Amino acid sequence: MKALFARSWKSPLAASIVWRAAVFALVAFTLLALVELWAEQESQRKAVHQAAVHATELALPSIGRAVWAYDDAGLQLLVSSLLHESSIARVQVKTRDGLLQVDQTKADANGALHNAVYELRSPDRREVLGELTVGESFDQVNEQTLRRAAYLLPIELIKVLAIVFGITFLIHLKVVARLKYISDQLLNLGTDASGARIVDRSASKREDEITSLVHTMNAFLREKDAQRAAELARERAEAASRAKTEFLSRVSHELRTPLNAIIGFAQLLELDPTVQKDAQRAARVSQIGRAGRHLTALIGDLLDLSKIDSGAEHMEAGPVDVRAAVADVVELVSTDAEQAQVTLLTELDDRASHVKADPMRLRQILLNLLSNAVKYNRPGGRVKLSVAAQGGGQIALRVQDDGLGMNEAQLESLYQPFNRLGRQQSSVKGTGIGLVITKRLTELMGGSLQVISAERQGSTFTLTLPAWEGGHAEASDLSPAQPVRIAAGPGASRWTLVYVEDEPINIDLVRAVLTEHAGFQLEVATTLADGLALITRCQPTLVLLDLHLPDGNGIDLLRILRSAPQTQALRVLVVSADVTQYAKESALAAGADGFVTKPYEFATLMAAIISLLPAP
Repeated sequence: MKALFARSWKSPLAASIVWRAAVFALVAFTLLALVELWAEQESQRKAVHQAAVHATELALPSIGRAVWAYDDAGLQLLVSSLLHESSIARVQVKTRDGLLQVDQTKADANGALHNAVYELRSPDRREVLGELTVGESFDQVNEQTLRRAAYLLPIELIKVLAIVFGITFLIHLKVVARLKYISDQLLNLGTDASGARIVDRSASKREDEITSLVHTMNAFLREKDAQRAAELARERAEAASRAKTEFLSRVSHELRTPLNAIIGFAQLLELDPTVQKDAQRAARVSQIGRAGRHLTALIGDLLDLSKIDSGAEHMEAGPVDVRAAVADVVELVSTDAEQAQVTLLTELDDRASHVKADPMRLRQILLNLLSNAVKYNRPGGRVKLSVAAQGGGQIALRVQDDGLGMNEAQLESLYQPFNRLGRQQSSVKGTGIGLVITKRLTELMGGSLQVISAERQGSTFTLTLPAWEGGHAEASDLSPAQPVRIAAGPGASRWTLVYVEDEPINIDLVRAVLTEHAGFQLEVATTLADGLALITRCQPTLVLLDLHLPDGNGIDLLRILRSAPQTQALRVLVVSADVTQYAKESALAAGADGFVTKPYEFATLMAAIISLLPAP
């Protein structure tokens, strides 16, 4: 028991409650005892007063006759008899004219007296003879009250202590011990506890506040477990998505380097006069170039799909001129349509001018839909691209063809990645992910894509996008780079280019590209350190910079060049097989003047180089 109370008092909660309970009980019981003593004293004082009144009223007629008869001896005797009453301590008799006849007080009378005044009358009650003053004494009552308080208050104190100890015991049993047990469980849970639950071993059948607290904590722990499981699943999904993206990015980089050589040298061979004279060789070289570009497009589609799946694709929606976008896409597809003997038609609604979309992605969507309509058509077929304003602030872009069409089973699998709907054995090239990307890009831009198709009757794809309501905007430049050729002067006007690249095949390709144009001198470095030394020594006109080098990242060299006064203004063109948006944004943020991705068309690379050359 002693240990029980000791543990209770050590608890701050129990000590606080018991201390307040003790003070409250002590005050309450003291007030109750005082009220009880006061009530008892008042009762005794009333009894004393009534006894004095009764004795006085019995003697009053006799005292009146003694005064009327001038019987001093009888008067003294009557007054003495009144003083024998314990409740009376003083008797005083005065005549009507104020003469004091008797004034007797007990020798042991202490303290204030309660005086009661009575009239003295003649035996016939007609004449007032004087007045009788009786002093009532409550000394005996006060003494009894003190004696009563002497033993009553200790008893009340004992009651208070008993109640306090009882409260202490109950608090420890019903509150402190249970809370301490719950607290110890919480402290032992740990940060990564999973599936843990709090137990109240002293819980009664009737639910109380502590039981409710335990239920609430267990509900909270279950919610935390669910959140932790969801967070873990999300982290695993993000890790898997990052791993997939990084894998595809690395594979893309590794594939784009040889593809850059394949496409680049194919372009050089196409310019070779001996190849141009041999139709068979020219056709084979052209096939190599087409195959390389097809692989490049496939890699780009895979990266697009990966970015969309991982949530890394960001749209910059703004006003896009529908007429300009349609004209650009039709121009790009017109050559393929002509070769496939397919007629391209357009129908534009004057009310549909601008849509809210990402310009590059809108071009990609329309190009994919229009290319598919041409590829899966028939000789002599038609493809119609129409634009019409719809209700509710929407604009519909509809691509309609009269080609192969699709049956119900094919429509159900239309948006499954890498599913070519049974046409993988046909002569039409494709990856089976173009429409998947198209649909997801459309949804990211807040639009929708619907399809209606019947086998051998053609297909109609309807792209619906929000109309732009903020006024007109200038059309985006969606046209591909045109071939550029430099007309350079004599040797004195040559431009010096430094190419920092570790792949010999890429160096040979750039050297071959520049050979086709007069006025260039190319210097090469294969590491960051060599590149910095070469740039510092020869002060070139332009630097071509790869990002992935044996001794570091090209962005590090770019930052060094921008921080040095002698190279701050030097023009730098990044030429890299890393096509991620992060790589491009990082290079431009570090101070790059341009970014060209591998594999590249000669016209694209030369246009970028020429745009960064100083004015003649």
